[in-house]
Amino acid sequence: MFKLKRIIVLFNTIILLAISLTGCSQKLKTIQGKKAEKQESSSDEMQDSNADSSVVTEENQIEVYNEEYHYDSFNLKITNARTGEYNVPNPEKVSGVADVNIRKFCEDDYLDEASEYPVCDFSYLGLNGRTHVVEAKVGNVTGSGESLVLELFKENDNPKEDYEPSNVYIAVIDYLSKVSYVLQTDCHYRVDDMVFNDITGDGVEDIIISGIPNKGLRWNLISFDNNELVCIYSNNGESNLENDNYTLTMEDNYKLLLQSKYGSFKKEISLLDIGLKKEYLEYEEIEGAYDAPDPEDEEPGVMWNLDSYQDGKVRKERRDYLRVAFLDCGNLNETRFKYASAKEGIQLNLDVEYGELKIGEVKVTLKYNKEKKSLYVANQELNLRELSNPEYW
Repeated sequence: MFKLKRIIVLFNTIILLAISLTGCSQKLKTIQGKKAEKQESSSDEMQDSNADSSVVTEENQIEVYNEEYHYDSFNLKITNARTGEYNVPNPEKVSGVADVNIRKFCEDDYLDEASEYPVCDFSYLGLNGRTHVVEAKVGNVTGSGESLVLELFKENDNPKEDYEPSNVYIAVIDYLSKVSYVLQTDCHYRVDDMVFNDITGDGVEDIIISGIPNKGLRWNLISFDNNELVCIYSNNGESNLENDNYTLTMEDNYKLLLQSKYGSFKKEISLLDIGLKKEYLEYEEIEGAYDAPDPEDEEPGVMWNLDSYQDGKVRKERRDYLRVAFLDCGNLNETRFKYASAKEGIQLNLDVEYGELKIGEVKVTLKYNKEKKSLYVANQELNLRELSNPEYW
C-alpha cells in the first residue's frame, strides 16, 4: 500500500511539472513574438529614416539619387530628381568656392516630356535654349587643374522637330581659372559614358564621348589645344577610320574579300574553311531549303538565309549581303575606351557579318599623330569564328 501511494504521488508530480513547462514555453513564444514585432517595427523606422537618399514615388516612377563631391574651387551636387532648382554658375562671376547643383538627364526622361523638367541656365556659354546636363565629371582636361566637364543636350527651339546630334555640346567649367569653354559635337544625346584619357601624349586628359543611336556607335575624341576645345576625331565624319574604312565583297568559290581603304590590309575569307557547308550557301528555288541555323541560338530552329551562291558563282543580287560595322555595342566605354592611352591607342572591334551571321571581328587600333594632329590606323587584325559545330551544321 505504501509503495502504491508513493507511485501515485510521483505520477502527480510529473504531470504538474509537464504542465508548468508547457506554460513557460507558451510565455517564451509570446515574448519572442513581441520582440520580433518590436524589431520589425524598429527596422521599418530605420528604413524610413534612410529613404531620403533613394526614393521611388508613383509620381515620378524613378529612383532618386543624390551625390555630393567637394573640390578646391567648387562643391558639386548631382541628382536626377525632377523637381527643384539647379544652377551651374558662371565662373567669371564667382568669388570663392562655387556651389554647383545639377539635375542629370537620365534614360527615364522621355524626350517628349523633357520640357517639363528643370534645367540650368547656360546662357553664358551661348546656349540660350533649354539645356539639360546629360553627364557630369571632373578631370584635368585643360592642364590647369580639376575642371567640371559637362555633356549638354539642348532642346530644339521648335519642339516639333526631331532631335539631331548637333544638339549635344561639351562644356568645360574651370572655377579655378574663372573661365569656361564650350564645343558643339556631332555625338548623340544617348550617351554611354564620358571617359578621360591622355590620347595625344601631352600629359593632359582628353575627352571621349560616345552615343549609341539605333545600335550603332557615334563617338568623338576632344582635346584642349591652343586654349580651346577641339574635336580631333569623329567617326561620323568623312574620314571615318572604322566602318567606312572597310569593304567586304563576295568572290566565287564561296569566298569573301575584306579590304581596308587605308593601308595594304587585305584578307581572303573562305566560308568553307570556317565551317559553313556548300548546301547552306547555294541558292535553291524551293523556299526555305538549306537555310542554316544560328550556331549561338539555344533553339536551333531559328534559321538564317545564306543562299548567296549558285553553282559556286556569286549571285549578283546578293553582293550587298555583307557589312563590317559596330553592331553589338554593349558597354562601349568599359570595353573600348576605358583603357585607351597614347601608348596603347584606342582599340575597337568591328563585327564582320555575312547575311545575318557574325563570322568574325576586325580589331582596329587607332593612335594619335602629333604632326598631323589626327588619328591614324596603327594596326588591323582579323579574327574569324569557328562555325563547324556539328550540333548545328
